[in-house]
Amino acid sequence: MISMEMPEPSQQDLTLTPLDDDYRGVPPSPDAAEPLRRRVSVGGPVYRRVTVDTADDAELRYFLDHEAADSDFYALHLTCTLRPDADEPFIEALIELELAGDGFGRAPIAWSMQPDRLADVVEVTRTVSLGPTLKLQGFGADMKAERKQAAKRQQVFLEAMYELESTPSWGMYRTDAIELRGLYRFHLVVRAPKDSIVTGTTSVEAKVRRRRFGVVPYRAGLTDVPEPIAFTLGKAP
Repeated sequence: MISMEMPEPSQQDLTLTPLDDDYRGVPPSPDAAEPLRRRVSVGGPVYRRVTVDTADDAELRYFLDHEAADSDFYALHLTCTLRPDADEPFIEALIELELAGDGFGRAPIAWSMQPDRLADVVEVTRTVSLGPTLKLQGFGADMKAERKQAAKRQQVFLEAMYELESTPSWGMYRTDAIELRGLYRFHLVVRAPKDSIVTGTTSVEAKVRRRRFGVVPYRAGLTDVPEPIAFTLGKAP
């Protein structure tokens, strides 16, 4: 196993734009259709390429010696910050990446993802721990969960989706015990065809319970016309 300290990604504020043209069959008022600002920001992804030269673990070097002949591996780190307004909480949030290759080989995939599933709040650091087959090892997470005594059962707060596919995503859900608020860190290892250029996008969607309009779904973007945030792997970071 090796540990890699990942760079701290710079944050970008996003604008939340309503997904629907109407709510519950009623045309929205101008206030309901107004974009929400400064409630979501994302950082990254930033990445480091994982090679035999970066590994001092014998098992990991063995894995890379055999797998790196036709594959490149990248450790990615990204963040999402949620800032709910007073009395308008986030109900759900979805962080989705879409990976694409150059069309000359198999598609890049999320080889490993962390956090994979959480039922309580844990602290996830910027330190990436990679096992002998480049599976993520929990990133130094403090597994002592913070529970409110009012919670009577364990509820899923965060889950990774589509590992080993090209659309890795994390879903986050407000529970009886946990609010969606503050900074969240995500890590994944991307496996791509050897010497290929990987292009990717990051998209964010969220549901907000508005005081006067109920639960409203939003898509987040850098402008009032949301577009995914693009990134590229395959060049020196």
